[in-house]
Amino acid sequence: MRNPASAPWITPIPFSWDEITNKPEACRRALYELLGRQTAVPGAAFEELTLYEREVIHYAIWLNRPFGLQDMMTAIGKKEDYVRKVLREMKNKELVVPFTRGNQRIHRYILTEKARQDLI
Repeated sequence: MRNPASAPWITPIPFSWDEITNKPEACRRALYELLGRQTAVPGAAFEELTLYEREVIHYAIWLNRPFGLQDMMTAIGKKEDYVRKVLREMKNKELVVPFTRGNQRIHRYILTEKARQDLI
């Protein structure tokens, strides 16, 4: 069996063979629930965000770790200055917070609960 860490985009769903053969509906429901969370229709607050802010939120959730400027440059395909501006606006909207408590420079961010709730 391959190590799940080698494919971070794959979420393992542990079902035993007995569960799959004896309770296929329960397994199917659990899988649909997981897929539903990943592809949920956004709430009204989500529509107030710009396209790039939405992409930052989606990519940060996908990364599932603190993210930096370089990560978001890759995600949205824009240059450093523009990504800084997007992250600054998201910080002002309280969608992201610095990962560490530095006063001068911010190297990593994490999503706030508000950002995660805007998806629902």
